[in-house]
Amino acid sequence: MSHIETGGTKLSLQVLVDLSNALETSTDSLLFDKPTMSRAELAEVILHADQRQVDLLGRLYSCIRDSM
Repeated sequence: MSHIETGGTKLSLQVLVDLSNALETSTDSLLFDKPTMSRAELAEVILHADQRQVDLLGRLYSCIRDSM
C-alpha cells in the first residue's frame, strides 16, 4: 500500500476492485475526494454565498461552459 500511496507503483484495476470490496465502498469513493455535488447542494451553496462569491462562481461557470 505504501508504494501505491507514494507513487512507487501503479494500482492495478483488480487491486482497486479488491480494495473497494474489502472496504465495502465504491471505487469512485477511493479515486475521488467527494462525490459529485447535486443540484440542490449547489443551489444551497449559491444561496448562502455573498455577492463576491456569486460573481466568482458565475465567472468560473462561464469559463468552464466556454471550454466544453
